[in-house]
Amino acid sequence: MTSELWAHGRVAWRLGALLLAGCGAIHSAGDVDSGVARSDSAVSDAGAPPRHCVDLCEARRARLTSGHCPFETFSESGRCEDRCAEVAEMSAATRAAFEGCVWEDPLCFQSIDTCVYARRYPEPTAIPATASAEGLDAHDGRPVIVALDSSAGSTRREVVVVGGRFEVRFEEPLHAAWPPSFLGFIDVDGDGRCDSDTDVAFYERPLSVGTFDAPAYRAHLVGPPDRDFGFVCDSL
Repeated sequence: MTSELWAHGRVAWRLGALLLAGCGAIHSAGDVDSGVARSDSAVSDAGAPPRHCVDLCEARRARLTSGHCPFETFSESGRCEDRCAEVAEMSAATRAAFEGCVWEDPLCFQSIDTCVYARRYPEPTAIPATASAEGLDAHDGRPVIVALDSSAGSTRREVVVVGGRFEVRFEEPLHAAWPPSFLGFIDVDGDGRCDSDTDVAFYERPLSVGTFDAPAYRAHLVGPPDRDFGFVCDSL
């Protein structure tokens, strides 16, 4: 395997070996420099994606006959060249994870985001996750029990509704590729136990609000839940 230095003006970062015989360039996920800085000279034309992104994505398209699915199979994956350009500004570890996913993973059963998070963080890592709510004026002063539930475990916290609002922040080990969920209840009768006939239970899947380099999750509730989440009481 040979390596070549991508240089357009200033050197931005080194990609790996170019292997696709007669079709284009393939980038090795393990041969990436530790530099992060890039410049406008890294793009072939103003507003166009970096040249190495074009080559990497074209190389993937050439592999579709070998069991790979289109990069865009999952709508949240977006366009290959655009996502590559975003990742080009991130850390070497994230770039390597992205290239590995683009070249090696079929992406038939998971999005590029899930793949990159799984490669970037193969073990549970501490990730900020925040749950907040507003419009709960009728429950001012009442305690709220919130649990962060994930494939890595479950943690509970207690806060109080103040001014119709509450917010609770966790930073627990999570599998970055699999978002957690928030389960909780407003303890109407104050007995510390969830009773679906008395208390107000809720369940929410948070949105990813971070980046591959700094994952984070947030869920925000507005007003009391408009549906019955009685099953939550069986889980808490």
